[in-house]
Amino acid sequence: MLADIATNAKRGSEAAPMSLMTTEICVTFPVLQMLDEGYEVQVSADASASYTKYGDDIALRRMEKAGAVITTVDQIISELAVDWTSPLGQKLVGILNYH
Repeated sequence: MLADIATNAKRGSEAAPMSLMTTEICVTFPVLQMLDEGYEVQVSADASASYTKYGDDIALRRMEKAGAVITTVDQIISELAVDWTSPLGQKLVGILNYH
């Protein structure tokens, strides 16, 4: 799975957005590995959670301290849109309006 995510992110030029099941296990360690390999990584804090709020907070702080950008799904979608009037932007508006 990590290899699939990495192939979608060019080193130093594109971010790899990350969200999986549990923040403190499934997200943290792939993020730390990708940062170590030189990728820019965005962690969507609202797309995963941990068994406790404490565990979630610690994991997010650890990843941020290591260099990950902590963000939200809406921020990632907005960054992808670039131009809301473009065909891609119009499709992404539908996703934002959905939730």
